[in-house]
Amino acid sequence: MNAADAIQAHLQCTARLTARLKRMRHIDGADGQCEFLRWVRKSETRLGHLPEFSAVRRAHETFHIVAAGLAQRLQADALIDVDREFGTHTNLGAASSSVPTAIRILEKRVRAAGASHDAC
Repeated sequence: MNAADAIQAHLQCTARLTARLKRMRHIDGADGQCEFLRWVRKSETRLGHLPEFSAVRRAHETFHIVAAGLAQRLQADALIDVDREFGTHTNLGAASSSVPTAIRILEKRVRAAGASHDAC
């Protein structure tokens, strides 16, 4: 998976998560359906030594933790606007947008190290 595919996988995870939250289904911090998280786990042996990779992993984990917090809030208050919660100036929006940013930084590092484009 290259960086563009990784970002797309995160966006798909976000869309799936939004739909689940709108249906008020319980989610936990580790979505087994998340293709991006599977890529992170698979790439750890190859890229795990890079601090930029650790930043990607932390950003994605934070995204899931914040989303799980939103799910708990939704269970207590059904009037929360899920779409608004993914906005730019929210914790969830910031957590979500930090993932593609971290991926791009990792991609630059991998390219600078002379690895192939698909290594990221």
